[in-house]
Amino acid sequence: MSRHQLAYEVLEAWQRSSRQALSPERSMPTRSSATDPDNPPPLRFSHREAYQQLIGAFFSEPNILLEDEDEPQRSSHRLAWDKHMSALLSSDSTTWEELDRRFRCIVRSHKDKWARSDGLDLYRSCKDLAHELVFSFFLDLSPQDGDYDLAVKTTDISLRGQFSLPVKFGLPGGIGETAYSRGLKAHAEFSELVSSRVSSGQCPFLQTDPPPQLPPDCLVSHVSTFSSSLVIKALTSYLTFALLQRSRHLQSELEYLLLETERLALP
Repeated sequence: MSRHQLAYEVLEAWQRSSRQALSPERSMPTRSSATDPDNPPPLRFSHREAYQQLIGAFFSEPNILLEDEDEPQRSSHRLAWDKHMSALLSSDSTTWEELDRRFRCIVRSHKDKWARSDGLDLYRSCKDLAHELVFSFFLDLSPQDGDYDLAVKTTDISLRGQFSLPVKFGLPGGIGETAYSRGLKAHAEFSELVSSRVSSGQCPFLQTDPPPQLPPDCLVSHVSTFSSSLVIKALTSYLTFALLQRSRHLQSELEYLLLETERLALP
């Protein structure tokens, strides 16, 4: 069996399992405990339970990522963030103009560095670019700042903890500490860094007129999420894919895709 055929069959199997997992019979419906057996309320589908079981410990609340649609605070949080994004991206927003210039400068710097190199690891290079873009946008950090390396380190360790067995264990001095425990500590350390940057006004994302109408703990928890490794990895994958697509070499792109699939999910 060719590698391409194997990749195709793996993709088909994954799609079938996804459809089964998302079917009404397999979902996790919940009902209020106080129900009338003769007139039960309609089922509602909750993603909070799934997030709490998998990665909820790595995302501080309040957080719209963890909130179900029918929760009272969900609509107010969504409305506040929608208004903030409208203010940030409005045509007369000086904040966005400055950010746009900053982003272009960062991208230009990385492009120049790539052009001078004999060769590069595209994914790793895009990850470095994603780190700089995200941390500049949400934390006003650049590679020259002392806290930049700390932000990179703690978000990476936190991500590894999210995708490990949820077992907390460790002896004094960090001996025998599980990846999950290290991830939780790294998340707490990163949250402290975010709280410090937000409270001191070092978060360009929040600098709009008017500022977002949300309490401080809500701002910190969301900025922590927006600048987490999940966002950085998503941006890295998008940048890598976009650059590969520009090459227009389909065979090479398939090989890159297969190699990345094998790296992330061994047969």
